[in-house]
Amino acid sequence: MLGFYAAKLVSILLLPPLVLAWPPLLAWALKRKRLAARLAVFSLSLFILFSLPVVGGGALQSLEIAPALDLTKPPNADAIVVLGGGRRIDSPE
Repeated sequence: MLGFYAAKLVSILLLPPLVLAWPPLLAWALKRKRLAARLAVFSLSLFILFSLPVVGGGALQSLEIAPALDLTKPPNADAIVVLGGGRRIDSPE
């Protein structure tokens, strides 16, 4: 269980938006005040830019390669798949 929490902590620290905080903190820790201030402004600018709907929408649009499902004509399916959100160790089934 400790490995799960360690993996979650590492992913939080290395994935956006917290990854933008590392360069100014590192420069500040190395006693480079001017560099830390510049990196803080740069990181904040990137954070604001990435938060804009234009940038986020463009990024999402570049990832969508297939059109959305058209519900007016249902697909011919041979099976029903039920997805679960997790698992229970001591479930009665």
